[in-house]
Amino acid sequence: PEIFGAAARGITAALVAAFLAAFAEPVVNRWLVSRSSLSGAVDVSTGVMVSSFRVAVVANMVKYPTFEIINTMVHITFPSERLRGILSGFLFCTLTLPVTNFRFRKSMNWDITMPSLYEAYLPTLVRDIVYSSCRDVLGSMLTRSLESDTALSKACVFGLTVWCSCIASSPANEWRGYTLQ
Repeated sequence: PEIFGAAARGITAALVAAFLAAFAEPVVNRWLVSRSSLSGAVDVSTGVMVSSFRVAVVANMVKYPTFEIINTMVHITFPSERLRGILSGFLFCTLTLPVTNFRFRKSMNWDITMPSLYEAYLPTLVRDIVYSSCRDVLGSMLTRSLESDTALSKACVFGLTVWCSCIASSPANEWRGYTLQ
């Protein structure tokens, strides 16, 4: 049951992230990578958003459930919170980096080659380990301190944990972006 719950969390997160990425990803790519003006970057057509959503939802449906399942399996297997974060981050990065880089290169209209699928491994590995570790440690801490016993409170704790983990891992994500330029 825990694995099915993890997969369901991953699918839900994948859909939410794909909807957010449909607009945000083209804007960020135009503004930060292509160096267009902000007003030019936000001028995104419906066709571009639909295309971005299609790429994002496919990649996310692979990545997000995979992360949640790996994280749950590692959580069940290993007692150490710190070891769990390192192991989850390592496994997730190593298994899904080709999907991540495929999606990124596709969104930038860049060529996709076999070597490009493992570009920026180190910064991505650091990002994923920090994210996984934060998810595990902070998630446990918030669950204990906020006494989340209802479905709504559990969802709020999960959302807060993910949000804080994204912020904690964002410097490594910036390093990844810099490496890919």
